Amino acid sequence: MSARKIILVLLVTTLSLGLAGAASGDEAPLADGTAWTASSEAEKEAYLVGIGNFMTVEYIVQQKAGNPPTEEQSSIGRWWAALEEIDVSDVVAVIDAYYAENPDDLAKPVIMVLWHTYVETE
Repeated sequence: MSARKIILVLLVTTLSLGLAGAASGDEAPLADGTAWTASSEAEKEAYLVGIGNFMTVEYIVQQKAGNPPTEEQSSIGRWWAALEEIDVSDVVAVIDAYYAENPDDLAKPVIMVLWHTYVETE
């Protein structure tokens, strides 16, 4: 399993869980274009790696439970298939380009840009 695939597949888990908020019941904000464009390259890559790590854990848990996520049955399976051979630096460049070309979409969550760019097009 390539590191690129691991990092990017975890993005869907973040979307699936909706980034549950703190104990107060407030919902945690999703990283959007405003936060993305203000971030350094290292921060952008760290964001993607963190999501990737989380998705990898979910993928392994499902696999060990005898229910490996497939593209047809699971959003994790769809992410995995779509992002299998893509490098993190390439994803950063794609997201950067999206927000540069769509400045009115800075409120759009990064995870949605990824979904529409890589998964929904499959």
